[in-house]
Amino acid sequence: YSVTVNHTEGSTSGFESEANDTLDTADALTLGTAITGQLKSDLDIDIYEFTVNAAGTVTLAFDSPLSSSLSYFELELHDSSDKRLNLYLTGSDQTFETAVAAAGTYYVGITKSTYFTDAAYKLTVNHTAGSTAGFESEANDTFATADPLTLGTAMTGQLSTSADVDVYKCTVDAAGVITLLFDSPLNSSLNYFRFGLYDSSGNTLGFYWTGQARTISAAA
Repeated sequence: YSVTVNHTEGSTSGFESEANDTLDTADALTLGTAITGQLKSDLDIDIYEFTVNAAGTVTLAFDSPLSSSLSYFELELHDSSDKRLNLYLTGSDQTFETAVAAAGTYYVGITKSTYFTDAAYKLTVNHTAGSTAGFESEANDTFATADPLTLGTAMTGQLSTSADVDVYKCTVDAAGVITLLFDSPLNSSLNYFRFGLYDSSGNTLGFYWTGQARTISAAA
């Protein structure tokens, strides 16, 4: 066989370093600047750290080497105490948003998902300072950890995996009709979302399926 090696002199910023598979060895990210990484094996994990100076919204823009509906990459967002704030699976270009409640250092870990590729990806992290109201928090997958809703105010959520459940709660002060306005990211006749309405005892008041914007009314 034939091997040819070339070298381009210059800065190594913008590329991950190995090993960067622990919080202590995480590569530092500059907000708004892409970093290029590559999973060297199906056991590799690439960890990046960044700092924000206020509460707000963190956006992870993932530039995949593939355009696949299959899950090749798993991205996790953690806080400085290593608490997982969100998890995402993808095989294509995706942008993910997560609310962060305070200033501090945060970490993004990237590993293989169901499938593996060693092709290079790019990750760009941005932060918008401001209120975290109006964004779901994770984990919010039980009645006990449900995110509170303000009546008449939209809440933005995102299913991180096919097994994710987002639970919200609201309080009404009298019997009447509850109206759910669901703003779908799709306009599909297929059922991408299923949502249920429950009372405080866990009784089901209604189940609904949709792949597009829908308005539901139920007595409560």
